[in-house]
Amino acid sequence: MSEITTSSHADDASSAGPRPRLRLIPNAIGAVLIAAGLALVGSAFRSAFRIDNVNQTPPLALLVDPAEIVQQEQALEGMFATGDDEGDRAIVIDVGGKVRLQELGPHGAIQRDTATTFRLGRRDRKLYLAVANGGQIEVTNRDTIVYYRDIYRRTR
Repeated sequence: MSEITTSSHADDASSAGPRPRLRLIPNAIGAVLIAAGLALVGSAFRSAFRIDNVNQTPPLALLVDPAEIVQQEQALEGMFATGDDEGDRAIVIDVGGKVRLQELGPHGAIQRDTATTFRLGRRDRKLYLAVANGGQIEVTNRDTIVYYRDIYRRTR
């Protein structure tokens, strides 16, 4: 009986030596794969919940050439309106970077008038007026502008 016991102990001793090393490699690979998976899931969650800059428009490239600025301001000078009824709005663009935002009252009288300044700029080859209050007026063509999705047509 002692022979069987001795030989089984010898088998256990010989198998116990290399076994921990063989187990260490798959365990390490498993740990690395789990860590990589958790990192990917964390990255996906972080990017899924960071949507604050998704709908932001790219910034305007402001015009710097004085001759081009004067030329564009002279071409845009005038009054643009959404209509001529009470509650319609008008925008008056003056040379020199000044703009007036107006609301029309009864019989076309000006009910509200706000004067501010603007700077000319481009985005995607379109011309814009960057108004000092933070809005942007898109110049569709010489006779049409768009401000907060409202279309203004030249009246004079």
